[in-house]
Amino acid sequence: HPEGLRVLSYNLMADIHLSPEVERRAKYADCDVAFLARTRRVPLLLYEILQHDADIICLQEVDATVYEQLLSPALLAHGFSGFYSNKATSQLEGCAMF
Repeated sequence: HPEGLRVLSYNLMADIHLSPEVERRAKYADCDVAFLARTRRVPLLLYEILQHDADIICLQEVDATVYEQLLSPALLAHGFSGFYSNKATSQLEGCAMF
């Protein structure tokens, strides 16, 4: 970019934080359940991420399967190489950088 380095940081809200066990209804009571579904959220998030034309992309609360099956291949096709780090717990989410 002629204006310098562009860094994007985004929280993708991992699925584990939307499960009924975490009282999703209380946290997101005003949001239609259909809008919280991964199949709706993730493609829109990917589109949003690409629109910012960032040089570096930092993502939090990334589901491991979303990284492996969607983000990594899609962003690789746009010239990014990625790194994923899972949390040091049994949760299948972590951070990704591209």
